[in-house]
This record gives sequence, structure tokens and C-alpha cells, in this order.
Amino acid sequence: MAAPEMDIGEAYALFSISDRTAKVDFDVMETAKNFAPADTFEKMQKAYQMIEEDQAANFNNRSGQSEVRRNSHPLETWPVGLRNIGNTCYLNSVLQFLFTIKPLRELVVNCEDKLQDPSPAALINKRVGRTAVTAERVEVAQKFIHELRTFFQHMITAPSDTVQPDIDLAALALCKTDSPQSAPKSPEVSAAQGKELGTIEGAPILGPMPAPMDIVDAAPEDTADSVMGDDDSDTSTKVIGLTDGDASSNVPPAPPNRPPPIPPRPAPATKSKLGNIEESARQQDAAEVLSNIFDLISCAIRGESVVRENEQYDIIKQLFFSDVTSVRDTKPKREESHELRDHFLVSPGWRNRNIYATLDDDFGLSELEGGIPKYDFVDKPAAIQIINLRRLQFDRVKGEQVYDRSHIRLEETLYLDRYLGKTQSVSEGDLLRLRQLQWAKQRRLREYESRSKQLKTTDVADMDLPDTIDETSAWLRDLEKEYGQEGGDSLPTPPPELADALATKAAVLKKELEAMGAEIEQLEAEVDTIFKDAREHPYRLHAVFTHRGGTKGGHYWIYIYDFQNGKWRKYNDDHVTLAKESDVLEQEIAAIPASSTGVVYIRADKVDELTQAVKREPDITQANGNGDVEMQDADDLPALEAAAYKDVQVIEGVEQGS
Repeated sequence: MAAPEMDIGEAYALFSISDRTAKVDFDVMETAKNFAPADTFEKMQKAYQMIEEDQAANFNNRSGQSEVRRNSHPLETWPVGLRNIGNTCYLNSVLQFLFTIKPLRELVVNCEDKLQDPSPAALINKRVGRTAVTAERVEVAQKFIHELRTFFQHMITAPSDTVQPDIDLAALALCKTDSPQSAPKSPEVSAAQGKELGTIEGAPILGPMPAPMDIVDAAPEDTADSVMGDDDSDTSTKVIGLTDGDASSNVPPAPPNRPPPIPPRPAPATKSKLGNIEESARQQDAAEVLSNIFDLISCAIRGESVVRENEQYDIIKQLFFSDVTSVRDTKPKREESHELRDHFLVSPGWRNRNIYATLDDDFGLSELEGGIPKYDFVDKPAAIQIINLRRLQFDRVKGEQVYDRSHIRLEETLYLDRYLGKTQSVSEGDLLRLRQLQWAKQRRLREYESRSKQLKTTDVADMDLPDTIDETSAWLRDLEKEYGQEGGDSLPTPPPELADALATKAAVLKKELEAMGAEIEQLEAEVDTIFKDAREHPYRLHAVFTHRGGTKGGHYWIYIYDFQNGKWRKYNDDHVTLAKESDVLEQEIAAIPASSTGVVYIRADKVDELTQAVKREPDITQANGNGDVEMQDADDLPALEAAAYKDVQVIEGVEQGS
């Protein structure tokens, strides 16, 4: 079985290193590794190598065993890897994907002539995500696109195998821009509560007031930044009004005539910017960050036109957004509503199946309150179609999040015809009739799935109902053998025929479950035959966001297909390696198998126009003697005022189940 991926944070934790922003002592680490238990040595060795690479890239700190290159490919032929700056493996995956989208990369690198005028007059009709765009929102967005431009330029020109995203880029990518809010403040004592007692260094005294005494003037209190703040505050103890007394004096001091004051409560500690990034990174996934980046880019640039509800139309809408129509089949006339979607959100369904089956559920027939039929179709599909898989679901019985690891079989070529309103060769009415045939089979599918779920769901982990009953039967037989014999230590035991009846029932249910699985597969195959001739809108598989972990977190990487060179690559933070097609498409056999969380398909006739996996022009004049470079501000950037993003609300939550 394959071992779970280790991220850089786990590697440092294995050596009990809490500060990843400073140089480490490799001699001490070598000693710790050599004295580790034999069964953990291999894991420690892997962690040691990861820390070696991280230290070499960020601090030019090398052991005698350090290697400069990550791979043997010529720099101009291979994509750069991205350093993990603190639980940002998902952000690295998003950035690698965006970099391969040729028109988007070119827009970012040459963004100056596309930037939005932030004046009130220019923003009066600008709307992104159905929200009016403010000058403050534009300021944050343009700070982001400048950071992204600098980063993309480094990915192109770096004379090394890896580059490191700047902390500001990561911070901005994790921030909402539509509803900025101040960070939570620490509890305050009202003036009425404190006016009788006074304050010490600005903090109210919560106890009786002592006699006045002289104190040294204290420095003004430094209020740390909120979400994106660095913690530079001095927490050392300050000496207040202490002087040497007369050592020869034996006169004891007079006892106090009242209780001492309760000392002021210390201000809550603030996190560094890197700490905030790491914390927010644990709370979200690649899909959320990608949507936020789309909003940031749209806010930063001028629109080309407007669409419904005055929504800005720009390169983001052109590339990534589909126009979806929702139909409510009311009488006497059906009602329609329209929505722009940057992705389709589907559920794995707690069983292994193909990507079509998940989309069929999303675009299938459902019933609203009152029995009104409802269905969706795509009026205008995006050139780049993103499909996100909802791996996290909320289990109402258990009252907790659960992770669906079902394997979703991906198609190298996906045909979207069956989800469209009409095609060139199939009219709207004919396509609707085909979908009605599909819906009839889906109704039977849902009946089988409901019964299958009943047979699979128990309170025993990793056991379905037939296995649970069979184990109960075996336990009763063992109980009978141990305690049911005459003359021995006997206990009342169930009649022997109960164990036989349970075994028989388990066998019957097992056969029923197998039959259900076969019927479900047959029905899904029949659904596919309905649309066997609907092949006018092919899309090619371009990228697969992959996650290994559980409800509390894990590790992300991405597979990206290079259409120009005909090969898959695995982008795992700073390591970019060749990948086999089977790695991408087949189910992994492991204790915790990797799961696809998002897939990207590109219109087949535009793969060369829209994608370019390798864009490298290494500048050897940047080389500084080590194998990696750290992000620096580009020299040709115009002077920018500090963007007011310190109080921007951090995205919360991961994929939410319903």
C-alpha cells in the first residue's frame, strides 16, 4: 500500500521544529534521525530530505548532502515547482492550473492596459458576482493581480526548478473581496466600569485602587494588524517605577491598608502573517480559492461589456462561466431562470461510478414543493469547464462531516451534448425527449440506490448489513461452543437455529446487494446508450485536483495534461514529475486512497489555443548559486500604495454538504 503524502509542515513537526521561518541545525537533525526507532527511520529520512530542500530554497541553508536540482530535465522544457509556505498545497495546485491557461496568463503578465479605473464615476455600473464593486475592492484586487503578475514572470524566467509564492500573494488569494469586515476585537470594559478604578498603560483596573504612585511613562500601545497582521509586539516585562532603597535601613515598609489591584488582563496574542495563512489554509479547498481568484481578477480589470443584471463580462466569464437555465415546469406555462456558473458541483454518490453519472444527477429531474418538476440545462457552455466533486458531506445521523472516497471514473473525452438545451443536429424538443427517457431510467436508479444504501449503512465501521449479520451469526456460534456445552461453565445461550437463520439471512441480503449493484450498472449503461450519437461538443481532460486526507485536512496536488507534448505531469508542491495515465484515471489501492476533488475539461477544438503547460525562458543572470529562487518584487512594477486588505474577511469553511 502506498504511504500517505507528507507535507512540509508534518516534516518539521517530526523533528519538533515549530519555527519554519528560521535556519535549522542539520547536525542536530542528523543526530535525531540516526537515533530514531528503526520503524520510523524511513519516515524521518523523508522528512529530513524535505526540510533540506525547503531550507536550501528559502534560506540558502544546506547540509553536506543537499542536492541543487529537483530533476534532470532542461529548465526550458519543464515547469517549475512551487514551494509550500504553510499548508498552501491547494493554492499551489490552483496557481499551477491557472498558469497553464494561456490567455489568462497573458492577460495577467500584460495587465497594465486592462486595469480598472477606480474612480467613483468609472465604478458606478461595475458589478462582479452580482455585487457592486467599490474602490476599496478594486484596490485589493489590483494589488493581487500585480502580485500574480510578478509571480507568473518568475515562473517563466526563474533559473531554477522551483519558485516560492510571496506571502502577500497567498494572503490576498485567501481573502474575500465582497464583504470586508474588521477582525474580531478583544473584549472591552466600558467607561462606566473603569472610571472609578483608572487604568495602567491603557488597560482598566478590575479591582480596588491603590494609593497613587509614580510610574515611568509607558510607550503607547501598539495595536497589531488583524487578519494579515505581523506580530511584532514586545511581550517582555516592563519595569515600572522601581528604585534602589537604603540598604542599611532596617525599617520594614508599612503594611498596605487595602487589597492589591487585580492585574490587567494581557492582550490576546496576534499571529504572524504566515500563521494566519496557515490557519486559513486549513479551512478551505482549491475550489473556494479558485472562485475567489476569479472574482479578484474581474474586479481588477475593465469589463468588455455587460450581461444580465449588469454583470461584467470579461475574460474570466468568457473562459470559465457557463450560462445555465433552470426550468420549473409549471402550468400552463413553464418558468425559466438563468445563472452564470464557473463550475458544476456534483456528488460522488457513495459508490464508484463514472463522471457522466454524477453530472446526470446534477442535471436530472427533481421535484420542488408542490410536486413541480424542475431541471437544468446548459444554454451556453464554457470553453473551460470545471467540475467540482463534493467529497465532504454532513451525516445528519452521526451529526458530523464524513468523507466520500468513492472512485469517479474520468473520461479522457467528455461530451456535453446531453446537458445542453439543443445542438446543431438535435433540436430542443428532440433533446428534451431523450432526456425524458433518461429521467425514467434515473427514477429506477434512485429506487435501487435507496435500497442499496439501506443494505450498506450500519453503525459498524466498514461493514454493510449482510456482513454485520454474518459476523453476528459467527459470534453466536462461538458463544455456543464456549458456553453451551453440558457439564462445563454453561451460560444461557440463544438457540442454535438462530445462528443458522442469521447466516441464511446474511447470504440472501448479500445476493440482493450484488444484484442491486448489477442493476445500477446496467441502468447507467442504458442511459449512456440514449446519448451514444450526441457527440458534437467534445471536451478534453486537462487537469485533476487530487486530495489525500479526511475531514480534518490532508494534502493536495494536481495532475495536468500537456497537450503540446502529449504527457501527464504531477505537480506536488515543489516537485513536478512525469505521471502515468493510470495514476490519473485508475483507482489507487491504498489505506487512504487519493480522491479527485475537481476536474477541468477544455473544449477539444481549443486545447492548443487555450492551454500551454510549459512556458519557460530561464534568465541565467538571476542565478545566485543555489537551486531555487525566492519571490522578489518585479523591478518594472509601478509604485503601489499599500492595499487596505488587513481587515478583509478570510474565506471560511470547506466544501459544505447539504
